[in-house]
Amino acid sequence: RGITRIISIGGDGTNHHAVNAIMRHNIAFPKRSLTYATIPAGTGRDWSRGAGTPLDVSQAINWIANSRLRPIDVGHALLDGVERYFLNTSSVGISNDVVQRVEASSKGGQITFLKAIVSSILFYRAIPVMIYLDDVLWWDEPLYLGGFANGKYFGQGLMVAPNAEVDDGLFDIIAAGDMRMFSVFNLLRQLYSGSHIFNHRVKIGRAGTVRVVSKSGAPIGLDLDGEGAYAADITYSVLHRALLMNT
Repeated sequence: RGITRIISIGGDGTNHHAVNAIMRHNIAFPKRSLTYATIPAGTGRDWSRGAGTPLDVSQAINWIANSRLRPIDVGHALLDGVERYFLNTSSVGISNDVVQRVEASSKGGQITFLKAIVSSILFYRAIPVMIYLDDVLWWDEPLYLGGFANGKYFGQGLMVAPNAEVDDGLFDIIAAGDMRMFSVFNLLRQLYSGSHIFNHRVKIGRAGTVRVVSKSGAPIGLDLDGEGAYAADITYSVLHRALLMNT
């Protein structure tokens, strides 16, 4: 029908489903590719926060109308061989536990996120994994949280990757292992400011491809743009400047 532009109204989960559909369309029909923009109206709105889109709906509409199209990176994930895309971030470990608690809640908003995070911290235990960055073993110990970021924020305002750029062809990566309760809450505090990258308990890296393998063979809990999933073998890769988006 000649449609070339998709604008969604929602949060990171809405972006996730829209971008998966758009990427499949654009790969199948490269001469009829779609562009994308988002009006942030969901629970987390982390992509918009990192991209600089106004979080007020009226301001966001005006911003989109006057912004330019820019080619941005898209995350590609193979979850036990099943293909998925993500726009903002994917993470493994405690983040999946948080997602499940948020989804089970009848309420939204920051209080719901904070309650879910605190509950997960009290009960979650690190999982044994190996992480390869560009085919080189980078991590081989129990993992509490691993973040693989195209954008800067996740978890409704946690600045997981303060130095991330959406068009550099690389993921910004953080990993944190098992730690005492006090250290976990300190890490959570630092995530709000991005200062966790200076925490000696946090390992940071950058790569175009990442592989996460469960050492036990049991499925690993993960999330893609805040949408939960499970897989024992996860491969991430950056699709460099694969989507035209208003930024």
